[in-house]
Amino acid sequence: MTSEPMNHHAGRPCERRSDAAIAVAASTITVRINDIPTALRAPATLADAVKQFGIQPPFAAAVNLQFVPNTRYHQTPLQEADRIDLIAPVTGG
Repeated sequence: MTSEPMNHHAGRPCERRSDAAIAVAASTITVRINDIPTALRAPATLADAVKQFGIQPPFAAAVNLQFVPNTRYHQTPLQEADRIDLIAPVTGG
């Protein structure tokens, strides 16, 4: 018999997480950017979310339905489960 803990669903040994892996997992938050769950390293700002999403200007941003001017992205902290909407203008008529 093996002394490793078993994954009861798959019959395979469970993965053991190092202290470093646990610390990294504990130092992230999950937000929703345009309805896509996204992990960000904590502490995170709106600027971090914009950078990770990869949107290019021009666009508008809102956190929990509140518009945020682009001059405030770096000063706007994010929390677990925040909803970020990044909206690009649509051209044409």
